[in-house]
Amino acid sequence: MADELLDITQAAEFLRVSETSLRRWTNEGRLACLRVGRRRERRFRRNDLMLFMESQPAEVERAISPVRAEFRHHMPIDGLPVALGTHLCGFHEGDAAAAKLGVPFLASGLRPGTACFLLGDEAFRQSIVGGLRRLPTWPEKYAGEGGLVEGDYADSAEAQLERLARLLDDALAAGASAARVLGSTSSFHRKAGAGELRAYEAGFDAQISRRYPVVTLCLYDAVYFSGGDTIAALKLHQDSFAYPPERWLA
Repeated sequence: MADELLDITQAAEFLRVSETSLRRWTNEGRLACLRVGRRRERRFRRNDLMLFMESQPAEVERAISPVRAEFRHHMPIDGLPVALGTHLCGFHEGDAAAAKLGVPFLASGLRPGTACFLLGDEAFRQSIVGGLRRLPTWPEKYAGEGGLVEGDYADSAEAQLERLARLLDDALAAGASAARVLGSTSSFHRKAGAGELRAYEAGFDAQISRRYPVVTLCLYDAVYFSGGDTIAALKLHQDSFAYPPERWLA
C-alpha cells in the first residue's frame, strides 16, 4: 500500500540505496519522512519514496549500490590481492608501528582511478603522510590533486558514516573506480567514545563496505585498547580472517 510506513532498512531496500543516502536526503530536506518514538526514528511512506525516485532519478541511480557478489575485482595491498568490499582490522603497538601497516596500505592505492581516504587525528595523519613522503615512489603531483583526502572523524557514528558515504559518492562521480580507507580507531574513540566506535564498526559493512568498491583498514593500537576491545574488533572485522594474519600486525 502507498500509505504503508517503512523503516529505514526497508526504505533502503525499496530504493536499492544505502541507509546513509536516505539519511542524507532527509537531512537535506529533499526526501520526506516521519519521525516516530522517543528515538525519533525515520519512517517512510512508499508514495513519498516513489515520488522521490520519479522526481530525482539521476540522484537515485547514482546512489544505487553494487551488491557484494558483483565485486569481482581486487586491488593490491602491498602485493596482496584483496577483494573490493573488504573491511579489515590491523593491530599495532604505538604510533610508530601504525605507519608500518598504514603506509603500504595507502601507497599502492595512490594512483589515478583510486581514491584514498586517511581518517584520524592530526598526529596520526602526519605519521602516515610522513611515511608516504619518504617513499621513493611518492606521487607528489597526484596527492596534491586530491588523490589522498585527509580528515578527522565526525562526532558520532551516524555522522561519520554519512560523511564517508558522501566522500565515496563524490569520488565515484568524479571518475574513481575504487577506493581505500585507512582509519585510526583510537582517534575516533577519543573523540566520540567507545559506544560510538562500536556503532560505527557495526554499521560499516551494511552502509559502506558492502555498498561501495572500497577496501578499508581500521587500525587498533594494542597499547591503547584492552584485550576485550581487541576481541570485539575481530568479531566486527571477520573479513580479516580470509588473509594471512601477519599482514595486519605490526
